[in-house]
Amino acid sequence: MADTTSFLSAIADRKSIYALSNSSPISDARIIEVVTHCLKHYPSPFNVQSARLIVLLGPEHEKLWDLAAEVYQAAMGPEKFPFFKQKIDEYRAAYGSVLIYEDLTAFSITETMLGPSRWPLIRDRCPEWAEHSSGMLQYALWCALEAEGLGANLQHYNPLFDTRVGEAFGAGKEWSLKAQLVFGRPGQGRRQERTYMNMEERLFVRGAQEV
Repeated sequence: MADTTSFLSAIADRKSIYALSNSSPISDARIIEVVTHCLKHYPSPFNVQSARLIVLLGPEHEKLWDLAAEVYQAAMGPEKFPFFKQKIDEYRAAYGSVLIYEDLTAFSITETMLGPSRWPLIRDRCPEWAEHSSGMLQYALWCALEAEGLGANLQHYNPLFDTRVGEAFGAGKEWSLKAQLVFGRPGQGRRQERTYMNMEERLFVRGAQEV
């Protein structure tokens, strides 16, 4: 499916889909291949390649959201937890999750590369650039998996369960969890339908020869 889906179509087709089943139209091997391709080719500042991914499938995926339920129940109490429990159960019912991390220690090679005269000029911007880079990877993963026939939604249950998740799935101590991409076969149910503002209010072109 992905081979015949254009890049622009993949962008348009991507949306938040929450009704996901515990099945996949593609093999686990293909999922790993797609994730690997995105991780290899996404852009990063100075090519530091600071993203770190953990792909969770089957019981490991369910374990992630069981941990989330445990942590949120303890933190939110009986009044607030039911709201989160309903959503967490929805994510647990999907096929898999990708934990998306950033390893900011990767920027140490940039300090060496730029040297003492240039490094201080950009040092404080590196965390922001890492966030930009992570966002591009998240978007690439989302579009690529949907182009393969999977549905997905992006979650941010960090930082409340970061320590437990890192310990459970072997994340590096210096890694910072940015997002959780939940995916599975799309079903009938809750999904985010988009509406669009007038492009004339958002896009401004200067100097074009033909429009």
